[in-house]
This record gives sequence, structure tokens and C-alpha cells, in this order.
Amino acid sequence: MFIAYGLEWDGTFKDPNRFKGVGGVYMVWCKKGEDWKVLDVGESGNVAERLANHDRALQWALHAAFAGGEVHLAAHYTLGADADGRRAIEHKLRELTCPPCGVR
Repeated sequence: MFIAYGLEWDGTFKDPNRFKGVGGVYMVWCKKGEDWKVLDVGESGNVAERLANHDRALQWALHAAFAGGEVHLAAHYTLGADADGRRAIEHKLRELTCPPCGVR
């Protein structure tokens, strides 16, 4: 667990199967040495399932490989929040981080 952007996160993990199957917001990072860059931010009613079957996973891998880094994943679980609540968090994080993947 760690704190980033004022939220508590589970991760970072390389394996998407390490996450809980509950609602939350996820962040995808590229780690190169000690440098971290946000690649993507999203939300789901089931973080584990979404990350394990994500349609942009190849895009993340390509961005990380081009940068000479590795993909790492983190999740902020939003127990009790509905989809609108998760989307509001996702939107704010996208504004703060300007990720290159999943532009909305």
C-alpha cells in the first residue's frame, strides 16, 4: 500500500491477478529505474477482472518498452462508491497526470 494523489493504493504489481475483484480506480505506471510515469487511469466495478483483460494492455507494454521501463499496476478501491463516483475520481486523476493512454 502507498499514498499517491491523496489516495491509498494497492500495488504496485506487475501481475494484474494480484488485485481484488471489487470496484475502484486503477493506475498504470511505467517504471524505469527510480522514475515513475503514469500511462493510464481507469475505473471499474471489478478492478481485478478489468486489469486482467484490459484492451489497452498491449498499448501499455509498448509505451513502457519504448521508454525502456516496465508496466506496474495499482488500484484504489472505492467500496461503497457507484460508477459515477469512480468516474469522478478517474477524471480528476486524468487531469492531474495527463496519461498518454486511454485519452477520453
